[in-house]
Amino acid sequence: MNADSAPSGSSVLARVVWLMVGPMLLLVLALVVIKTGNGWFTVADMAFLAVLAVTILARWWEFRGGAAKTSTGEAATPAHLRRFVVGALVVGLAGWAVANYLANHWLE
Repeated sequence: MNADSAPSGSSVLARVVWLMVGPMLLLVLALVVIKTGNGWFTVADMAFLAVLAVTILARWWEFRGGAAKTSTGEAATPAHLRRFVVGALVVGLAGWAVANYLANHWLE
């Protein structure tokens, strides 16, 4: 790889956020939602939804930078971005709903 094709620092940071930091924080926050279990729109819920949004924005930011890669290192296409956004929203919101259901109805 030559210097002209090296990704920018912001693209690398965005990649780290959407690939590792975002999903790890979502898991931790889902556990916090389950542990606290005192309603559907608590501070933990808002933090979960904010991290989900930041994770999606980080993927978009990497894609916007022009050097976007898939998780396996292949060049990302607009179809990859759309699939990630839809998948992240579906899985993220379903995980949030399950965590709240467990906390507020199943484990109370």
